Amino acid sequence: MSLARARRGRFQPNYWPGFVDMLSTLLLVVTFLMALFMLANFVVTQAASGKDTMLTKLNRQLAELTELLALQDCRFEQPPFRGRYEQLERSGVVSWFARRIQPDGFELPRTGVEVHVLGRGQVLGRFVLMPTPGLGVSLEQRVVAVALADQVGAVLANAALQGPQSNLG
Repeated sequence: MSLARARRGRFQPNYWPGFVDMLSTLLLVVTFLMALFMLANFVVTQAASGKDTMLTKLNRQLAELTELLALQDCRFEQPPFRGRYEQLERSGVVSWFARRIQPDGFELPRTGVEVHVLGRGQVLGRFVLMPTPGLGVSLEQRVVAVALADQVGAVLANAALQGPQSNLG
């Protein structure tokens, strides 16, 4: 009996293995959460840079249109549109009654002209062109303006297929 008592008296519970298990589990959970946070941060950064890239392309096209047609102002609008303007057709023709001919081409309507931006057969937006009074625009320049709008439409349609993180917002 004294031997049994001696063993009981010397027995002390060992908490160390449970403590190590708890710490390793906690470390795994924290590591998983950090990896999840880094992945979310990467996705958000990519989405933001995609928007920046699209906005940069759009601003470049706006500047190119403004320079090409010697415009006072050029802006991009997404549907629904406010107001109506004379429309620059895909062929480069603008139909309006008060035509003014200048030495370098027809003068665009002073109230403004819209060029629809099409992507995959849908209207994704429009460029509103405010011309400089007294300056004519040749048919070739108008056709190039429509081509630039088509390029923007292709970029926007591609971004729409990639998902909502790439939209202009």
